[in-house]
Amino acid sequence: MIRAGRIAGLPSIIRIRTAVAENHLSVEQMAERGITQDSIAAELRGGHLACWVAMEGDAIAGFSLADQPAQITWPVRAPSTLLA
Repeated sequence: MIRAGRIAGLPSIIRIRTAVAENHLSVEQMAERGITQDSIAAELRGGHLACWVAMEGDAIAGFSLADQPAQITWPVRAPSTLLA
């Protein structure tokens, strides 16, 4: 199921984002770029970002964030090791 992402799901979204092999960034590397749970939440609340999540049962299995003004989308699927 795909649904709108929620700020409460950001810990899972960040866990998925930092677990990917391609274009990997650690939490620290993301923070160096100004990307933190708080900054993402602020962008979602402000309407700059939109978020959708793919659910497998009760778990977030992937997500897509869209920078609305720039019309850029970042889809990310959880590595299978996170879903096991």
